[in-house]
Amino acid sequence: MCFRLVQICKCGCEKEICRTPCVHAQATVHPAQRNSQPPPPYPVSPTDSGTNSPLSIQSTPRPGSTSPANEDPPQNFCSYFFTRKTPTSLRPCAACYLKPEYKKERDRWVSDYCATHFVTKPEDLERLTGIEAIKQRVGGYAKGGSN
Repeated sequence: MCFRLVQICKCGCEKEICRTPCVHAQATVHPAQRNSQPPPPYPVSPTDSGTNSPLSIQSTPRPGSTSPANEDPPQNFCSYFFTRKTPTSLRPCAACYLKPEYKKERDRWVSDYCATHFVTKPEDLERLTGIEAIKQRVGGYAKGGSN
């Protein structure tokens, strides 16, 4: 069975973070979909290089190694998943953050922002603190309440 990782928010909402295919699901990928490139070469240790000069460490990816063509093929997943849950977050999900019961958290966030950005105009606070963006992302107050 495949695995899924679920984030548990303070408000009780759950959000799937990722799915991981099991060996069986990976085996069902059509051979033409599998990545035909060989695995990247492993670096040679300095003692095996035959020289006294230290090896250079490459900090950037190989050219083309991040291109969309090199991405993994679409996976087939099992119809049932083993669910693994993260520890409960200290924050509510974005939709619940806009509910009246989390108004104190929003107000605290705004006051903390004002403490470090003391020349901010009051009319710009929602935009600069990100609360306006959350409202736009979740459709305003669709999940319950007013400010």
